[in-house]
Amino acid sequence: LTLTGHSDFVRAVAFSPDSRSLATAGLADGIVRLRDESGASVEFKAHQSQVVNLDFRENGSQLATASSDGTVRIWSVQSQELTLIK
Repeated sequence: LTLTGHSDFVRAVAFSPDSRSLATAGLADGIVRLRDESGASVEFKAHQSQVVNLDFRENGSQLATASSDGTVRIWSVQSQELTLIK
């Protein structure tokens, strides 16, 4: 699997609990990419600053992203919509 699509280095990587999806966060672009086992990907602007960490919920339905600006966001994996900002 080639990790293309980020404008800089990949800062964080997380596999979904069922290992069918992969989330990556770019170092400088604030972009998160979700890839499925076919290689298809969806990109969304997760934060205005660097995404420093990400992780899936135990059931794989949500993805948490953390930024260097101190914010944490929770995303629906299915819809890629923001569900919570902290």
